[in-house]
Amino acid sequence: MRRPSLTFFFGLAVLCLLTPNSARAQWGAGQCLVPGLSPAAVIELCEDALTIDPTHPEVLYKIGWALSEMGAHLDAVASYREAIRNQPNHPQAHFGLGKSLEKLGRFDEALAAFRDALRLNPENAAAKKRIESLSARIENQKKEEPSRALAAEKKDRKAEKPRKKAALFAERKTERRGESVSGHRKFAAPRPEKRARLDVPKSPKKTVSEGGTFRFAKGKVNKYAVAVIIGNRGYSKNSMDIPNVKYAHNDADAVYAYVTRALGYREGNIIRLRDATQAQLVSTFGTKENHRGRLNNWVRPGKSDAFVFYSSHGVPGLFDGRSYLLPVDADPATPQLNGYPLATLYANLAKLPARSVTVMLDACFSGGSAGGALVRSASSISVVARKPPRTPAGAVVLTAAGMNQVASWGDDVRLGLFTRYVLEGLAGAADRNEFGDDNGKVTLAELGKFLKEEMTYQARRRFGRRQTPELKGNAGRVLSTVR
Repeated sequence: MRRPSLTFFFGLAVLCLLTPNSARAQWGAGQCLVPGLSPAAVIELCEDALTIDPTHPEVLYKIGWALSEMGAHLDAVASYREAIRNQPNHPQAHFGLGKSLEKLGRFDEALAAFRDALRLNPENAAAKKRIESLSARIENQKKEEPSRALAAEKKDRKAEKPRKKAALFAERKTERRGESVSGHRKFAAPRPEKRARLDVPKSPKKTVSEGGTFRFAKGKVNKYAVAVIIGNRGYSKNSMDIPNVKYAHNDADAVYAYVTRALGYREGNIIRLRDATQAQLVSTFGTKENHRGRLNNWVRPGKSDAFVFYSSHGVPGLFDGRSYLLPVDADPATPQLNGYPLATLYANLAKLPARSVTVMLDACFSGGSAGGALVRSASSISVVARKPPRTPAGAVVLTAAGMNQVASWGDDVRLGLFTRYVLEGLAGAADRNEFGDDNGKVTLAELGKFLKEEMTYQARRRFGRRQTPELKGNAGRVLSTVR
């Protein structure tokens, strides 16, 4: 990129002197610094500008670009669309939107975005090339659809045979039930001469304990609510010494279903991060010096409920004993340099102008994990976190285990043990039996009783380890409505 001229710097200085609070002046400063900055730093500059002018299309476009560079394409799409809403004739925003949609596999939408970019800028050769390649790809997919449908039909027919066989066996067993205890056969109804087509009953939905999904009652739309949902699974691609978190992505998907259905959060108000880097955590939650991350900027003061979920590794610092979230690009031996401090997360969440804050951490900070030790060259005693940081005042905070314990995984339902039982409790189990009052609402106190009885027992029985969840906040706070 060409270095800005002295005339540009002089003009920018005059603009800043004349209009010190102008978002355009801040954006100009961000533009001249972009060549030497990381995407996370670009986001930080742009978000400062958004605090002055939240509808500035150029700033929103640049945030979309930075997010796409970091691989957060779902969030990039939201930023690009916001830029287009404020300036419909922004060709770069349409082009960037098309690239992110293509990365997400939404080819029809991507093709429409590239066509809009070319319509606004007919000289855009890159848009022409993308349109040609995407059109060919979509056409090939349409040609392959019949063969894929035929393959699926064959697969269904193959799966149908054992079901029919089982149904026939059940039918014959029913016909033989005329035999009494004494051995004499009762009169049985005559069998039809020709057996009609078997109506194979559909298998009932599996319960949670059998590996099925959670059934949440649909809650009212909470249009101002904002959530951050993080699932960090893939560590081995950056370091073979760090075990992957086997079901972190599943945990994040299950919690996403909970907040969108039970809590009524809107899809566009959820920041979803898979395999988050340190830069992504910083841009989302801010730093110790600057708490204005994306989450803070998305919150409407006094109107938004904020929800944060993290499923992945936590780790203690070898030298300071503090607790850190572990990004996928971090070194567990030096989290004070490349981890994200839990104390900073809590401190910045405490500064949110939100109506309520809820935090769920399916992580432990003992230096171990269900997949093995994180810091392999140190003794387990030396890496135990000294004490947990202060939680945000007024917030509800749920953590999977004590500071010296390990968070377990549940292979039967392919979820973290903590996430599985939290969601089972919120779906209604914590409101029933000895845990709750069966009034259709699950409170923090009821969920705590359920987890400390069921989850703790399962960890001890199945894995031979102590895992005691920690819940802090208003015990009467309603976390879900089950009917």
